[in-house]
Amino acid sequence: MSVLGNSDTANFIFFSIPRGHALPTKDEFSNAFENHQMKIYKAYGYFRYELKVINTALFILKNNVREFTDICGYVDEFNFVARLSSTCKANSFFNIQHPEIVKQYRLDRAAIESIVKIIEAIRFIKEMNEDFKNWKYVFERGKRINHELMLADPKMGNPNKAYISSLFDDYGTVALDQLYQQIIDWDKKVTWL
Repeated sequence: MSVLGNSDTANFIFFSIPRGHALPTKDEFSNAFENHQMKIYKAYGYFRYELKVINTALFILKNNVREFTDICGYVDEFNFVARLSSTCKANSFFNIQHPEIVKQYRLDRAAIESIVKIIEAIRFIKEMNEDFKNWKYVFERGKRINHELMLADPKMGNPNKAYISSLFDDYGTVALDQLYQQIIDWDKKVTWL
């Protein structure tokens, strides 16, 4: 099951509602959007995986891909989402009345699959960079062990730092920049106005 429900395409309004505040009422939605067939979801609810990916994309758009460090955690760009029929027209007056609106998207399965792949690639590169930091420590520790215990292992005692740096330093930075641009392009393509 998808956040799209039984539809091929749907419009979404993402909200960041402060604790203790309420979402717009059903009447407000009915007055603002004809044929709205609205569903409200929590970001951490049933469709949390798809919504987590979109939440992450919004975080990256706001802060840049290099600022995204929480590989497995959850970012909080929105906490509720309203799904409306794809036949609804955007309502600027509704947006003005509700400054808690973070973003509005028109999404289909291809758009969701696309952003999932992009975010998974970013997470992979970020995770590899964390692993590479650990590997650099392993090489340094092996060198110390080799020296302290007077071992005669040349690979352990004198690892090729230039080669190690060429493998591990700045891994995926060009790819991250390209993925960031893909998120920007995706955002422009799916923004519902």
